[in-house]
Amino acid sequence: NVLSFSEIFLIDTKGQSIAYIGNSSLGFTSTAYSFPSTFYKKLLVDTSVSIGESHRLAKIDFMKTFGATGSYRLFTLTNSLMGDPIVKLPMPTKPNFSFTKSVTTMTPELPTESDDSISLLIPFYNLGKAPNDSVTVTVKYEYRGIVISQWNIRTLIPLYTDTVRITVPAKNKPGEHTLTVTLDQPNQFDELYENDNVQTVKFLVASSSIRNVGISVHSQQTDGTIELLNPSVKPASSAFTLSVSLTEEYGAKQDYIVPLDTFISRFTLPPTFSNKRIWIKTRFDSLAADGLNYSYFSGTKKNILFNDEYSFKRLQRVNTNYYQNIIALDTTKIAITSISAGANAGATAVITRDGQNIPPSSNLTGHHIALFDTATYSFVYYTRFAVSSGGAVITNYENFLDTLSGKYLVVIAVSSDGFSNLTAKIKNSIKLLGSRYIDSLTNTYSWTIIGRKGALAGTVKEQFSRAIGTTGRVQIDTVFKIPNTAGTFTTEAIGPVAAWNSIETKYSASNGGNISLGVIGIRNDQTADTLQKNIPIDTLLDVSTVNASIYPTIKLFGNLNAGTDKSSPRLSSLAVNYKMLPELGTNYQVFKAYQMNNNVQGAEIVSSDTVVQGGKVLLKYRIYNAGGATAKNIPLKLSSIWDNNYVEQINVQTIDSVPADSYKEITSQYNTSLGNGKRNIQLSIDPDTTIREIYKDNNFYTFPIIIKKSAGNPILPNLSITQSAVT
Repeated sequence: NVLSFSEIFLIDTKGQSIAYIGNSSLGFTSTAYSFPSTFYKKLLVDTSVSIGESHRLAKIDFMKTFGATGSYRLFTLTNSLMGDPIVKLPMPTKPNFSFTKSVTTMTPELPTESDDSISLLIPFYNLGKAPNDSVTVTVKYEYRGIVISQWNIRTLIPLYTDTVRITVPAKNKPGEHTLTVTLDQPNQFDELYENDNVQTVKFLVASSSIRNVGISVHSQQTDGTIELLNPSVKPASSAFTLSVSLTEEYGAKQDYIVPLDTFISRFTLPPTFSNKRIWIKTRFDSLAADGLNYSYFSGTKKNILFNDEYSFKRLQRVNTNYYQNIIALDTTKIAITSISAGANAGATAVITRDGQNIPPSSNLTGHHIALFDTATYSFVYYTRFAVSSGGAVITNYENFLDTLSGKYLVVIAVSSDGFSNLTAKIKNSIKLLGSRYIDSLTNTYSWTIIGRKGALAGTVKEQFSRAIGTTGRVQIDTVFKIPNTAGTFTTEAIGPVAAWNSIETKYSASNGGNISLGVIGIRNDQTADTLQKNIPIDTLLDVSTVNASIYPTIKLFGNLNAGTDKSSPRLSSLAVNYKMLPELGTNYQVFKAYQMNNNVQGAEIVSSDTVVQGGKVLLKYRIYNAGGATAKNIPLKLSSIWDNNYVEQINVQTIDSVPADSYKEITSQYNTSLGNGKRNIQLSIDPDTTIREIYKDNNFYTFPIIIKKSAGNPILPNLSITQSAVT
C-alpha cells in the first residue's frame, strides 16, 4: 500500500507530470545536486532529442565528468526515467515578453493627494527563449486623460521575470492616473506571441482636501453661507479649522471650528464680514498644512462678481484701469527724455520716447532736433544741424525754426559743438520755444530743451551746464499724460455652468460717454466664438439665449468710450448669474459595508477588514449631488479589483436622476466565492465622464478588504450543464 513518488506524479488523478526521473536506490546529496544541471544543460542545449535520449546522454557526460565508481556509479545505474522516453519537450525558439498574471504593487496602496509620490512595481515575464540582449520597455504616464510624460527604458532580457519600477507624482493631483507599459514597442524581436506585451494600470488618487462648491477661486460672491466639499478619504479629525480674513496675507484672521457634515459642510459667515472681500482657508489641525485658498465677496447672492480692486485686477485691460473699486478709462503716459553732452562732457545727444532713442547717431556734432505731436505725443520728425559747418547749414536752420508750427513739441539736444556760428536770428527763434539759457551757449557746453513755439521764457524744461566730464552732462525727464478716449476690458473665463441667466451691472456715464458689453462663448475644445457684441450696458442683461451645452464657459468684454468732455464712464459692478452644474460624488462617510448572516445585515466591516471566502458582503453607498442642476442618466459601476488587476463586476446600472442638493442610496451584495486575497471594492460614478461637473476626482471611492481562504471548501456558485446545452 505504499505509493512511490513516480506513481503519485504520473498515475494519480491529481498528478500532472509528463515524466518522472528518480533513483531506485538510496541517493546521495553530491549526485542529487550535480546531475540536474548536467541533465538540463543537455535538454536545453540539444533541443532536438527526446527526453529519453537527453537522459542517456546526460548520464554519459556525468560519468565522464565525475567518474564511474562509488556513489556516482550507483547513481548512474539506478537513476531511472518513468514515462515515455520518446517524448520531446517543445522548447521555445523565440522570446515571449508577457504581462500574463502580472500583479502590480503600489506604495502607498491607497494614495491620496497628500502623498508626494506613488511607487509602482509592475512585473513582466519572458516565457520564451532568453537571448543575450536587451529589450525596450516603454512607459506612458497620463493624468486625467492628458499625457504627462513618457519613458523608454532599456533592460536586459530576463531569463524569466523582471520588474518595471516607476514613481509618479501624487501631490495635489487627485483623480485617475494611468500607466501604460509596453514591452518591445519598436518590435525589435520576433516573439512567440505579440498580443500580451501591453499592461495598462489605472489607479485613483483620492482627494484629501476641502474644496469650495463653486466655479471660481477668486471671483465668487456668497450669500453669507460657504459650502465646502468634504475629503474623499477619512481625515484624522471629524472637524476642521476655517480661517477667515479681510486681507490676502491673513494678517488678522478669525478661526472657527467647523464639524464635518455628511459629504458637504456649510459655514455661515458672521455679520461682521457682510459687504466685504474675504479670504478663507482650511486645515484639520494645528500641525497640518493649510488647505486651498479661496476669496469671496460676502454679499447677497451666489454668482460671479467683479466689484473691487481684487477682482478687477484679474481683468485683461487695454487703456483702462481700476482704482477706488471702479473700472474707468486710463491715461496713457508718454516718457520723453533728452540728454546733452558738450565736447568736454562726452559729446553725445540722446532723445528718447518711451526708452526708444530717436537720433540715428548720437555722437554726431550739432543740434539734434525731434518733433512730437502735442495731441498724442507721437514722433513726427527728426533732423540735425551741424552748426560748426556754418554756411548753408545755418541758413537752413533759420528757415526750419521760422516755419516751425506751434502744434509740435520741440526737443533739442546739443552734441559736442552746439554754439559755433549761431546767429541772433537762431537764438531769438529758440527763445520763442521758451528758452532762457540759449544766450549762455557760448562754447562747446551742454544744453537741451523741451519746448513749444509760443511758450514764454522759463516756462519750459531746459538744462544747461559749463562743467566738463560726466558732471557736465545734462538731462531732462518728463512724462505727458493723455486721457484715453476709448478702452476695453475682458474677464477671465467664467464657468463651466449648466445654464446662463443674466448679467447685472452698476455704472455711471456723462456727456455722451458709454459702455457696451460683449459675450465670447468657449466650447469644450477651447475654441471661442463671439456670440454678442456692442450690447448697450443696462442694469440687467438677459443672456439666457447662450446655450451652455455648447458654450459651458464664457468671457465678457467691455468697450468704454469717453464723453465729449473726455470724461470716462465708470463701471463699479459686473455680476454674472447662472445655474450651477451638477456636482456628483461620494466619500468615506456614505460608503458602508456589512457582513451578511443568513441574508440578514450583520456587523459593519471597516476598511481593510477580513472576510471569509464564500460569505456575502452587503454594500450601501450614496450618490450625492451638491450642485445646482439635476443630474440625469448617471452610469455607475461597482467592482472588485483583484491583485492581478482582474475586475470582478458587482453592480452596473444607470440611475435615472439625482436632483440638486440631494442623494440616492443604493444597496448591492458582493459574493466572495470566486477567490481570496486582497480586494479593492471600487465605486465609479459616471466612469466615462458623460456628465459635466466641476470636480471628477470625487466620483470614485475605493474600499479595501481582505478575503481569507475558508478552512473548508468555499461556497462556490452552483453550476450545471443540461443535456440540451451540449452540442
